[in-house]
Amino acid sequence: MSRFWLNYRRRKRGRLLGAVVLDSPSLVQARMSAAALRIDRGMPFADGRALGKAAVELVPAAALGRMLTPQEARALQESLTAAAPDRIAICPAPAEP
Repeated sequence: MSRFWLNYRRRKRGRLLGAVVLDSPSLVQARMSAAALRIDRGMPFADGRALGKAAVELVPAAALGRMLTPQEARALQESLTAAAPDRIAICPAPAEP
């Protein structure tokens, strides 16, 4: 099981609307779960990434499975990057089989 970071952005301006962090076997399944559980609130999906091992351990339980506000998402990303500056906190998702 991997942990994925999903970004939701306004299509026109590309402004971040929020982010979701979910545990899932794949990026596609993480995105489908966010939609099926209505975590994404119908917001336009922009992109998703698998979290690196160092970052997975640093994501607080309270941040999992819910829509993070843009401010919360930026703050979490900054804390992940600060905690592991020599490692990639958010890495590209593995290719789907």
